[in-house]
Amino acid sequence: MPSLWPRDFGPNAGTNGQAAVRIDFKNSTDYFKWLLGGHDGAVPGWMPQSRELDYRKLTGASVVSCSTNGSLTAENNLWTVAVNVRDDMDDSIPILITRNIDASSLASRTTEQSLKAKSLRFDPAWKTPFGRKGFVLIRKGGAIFKARSKYMTWGIVYQNQVFDTSRSPDGRVAPPLKYLTPTREVMPGE
Repeated sequence: MPSLWPRDFGPNAGTNGQAAVRIDFKNSTDYFKWLLGGHDGAVPGWMPQSRELDYRKLTGASVVSCSTNGSLTAENNLWTVAVNVRDDMDDSIPILITRNIDASSLASRTTEQSLKAKSLRFDPAWKTPFGRKGFVLIRKGGAIFKARSKYMTWGIVYQNQVFDTSRSPDGRVAPPLKYLTPTREVMPGE
């Protein structure tokens, strides 16, 4: 089965137009609607892509679940989701992070200097979950990181790993790492 993670499609992505219809999204709410089967009719065919996931897994910590009829909205969606994640990327990269983190403060490339100097920021648009007290992220390697606000430095978040997601291991330019918040697409800062 092909990867179900959202990704861009274009002339350099080596994909076809039919696949683009399925997993090219503008926000994480639409992505999760598709993944869960588009119960609200937003996705033709109403076919769940994941039978293990349900709407309750998108909520918690004061983010209220939508009804099981699939009326998922941004208010019911706890997660920001990474786009264009490749197998060759570093395992420390967040692929899911709670929406209270400003996705533009995430990294697509790090250096030794940026790991020491830069930090994540809270997103003023979202008070839940956790407010300004902390956040949760799930790394590409599968590790879960639950942190208080004092652990927002890039060095801690990225485990002091230097990386550049814009290039594949053989040096080719790759589709950019981006993030889908519950309401929009965001380019991470560098």
